[in-house]
Amino acid sequence: MGDFSMRDGDGGGVLALTGEWTRECVGELRQCVLDALEAHARVTVDLSDAGPVDAAFFQLLHAAGLEAGRQGVGLTLGDEISASVLEAAARAGFAASDGAGLTLKGFDGDGASPPAAGLEPPQGEGGTHAA
Repeated sequence: MGDFSMRDGDGGGVLALTGEWTRECVGELRQCVLDALEAHARVTVDLSDAGPVDAAFFQLLHAAGLEAGRQGVGLTLGDEISASVLEAAARAGFAASDGAGLTLKGFDGDGASPPAAGLEPPQGEGGTHAA
């Protein structure tokens, strides 16, 4: 299981993630992300010591970007991303083709995140959702 810490950084908060973030433990990170988005106008996710990670981790990051947009919070990835995260991103199709970093919807260099649905599970109108 991974660990996280929140600290103040230049112009906002920095959410530093270390260690393993896979489907077995990524749920614990969800509330920390929501708290960070509520407490700061801008949040940088530091992935320099994160890994290994899996698709559930990238799904959470994607949802965080969407929630940030909904809340009007800037959300960016830190400049350094661990090799483990970059390798997992490449396998999942999230890595830039030149290997220069990650490309995740909702995360960009200017801190602007597009408005969309958030981290809450979708509320269906009847019927069932098949996974």
